Amino acid sequence: ANIKARIIDRITAYRLKDAPNKATIRVSIGGRTISESPLDGWTLELDNSVYFIKFHGAAIPQADEAISVDYTPAGAA
Repeated sequence: ANIKARIIDRITAYRLKDAPNKATIRVSIGGRTISESPLDGWTLELDNSVYFIKFHGAAIPQADEAISVDYTPAGAA
């Protein structure tokens, strides 16, 4: 059960290159805008100094769907 939970956790997360300015995050899946929501959207998570966009519920992308995450890095002018 623990291994299954860890696999699901990894396939529902999108790693960010930089620490984001949260207010600037825009997420879309297959051209659909996805809102921030822990139920059917996304949340920003931090794990070992790495930021992730985690998808939940109806917002979990299918294997062949394009994911777009745009944001301004924290501290950018």
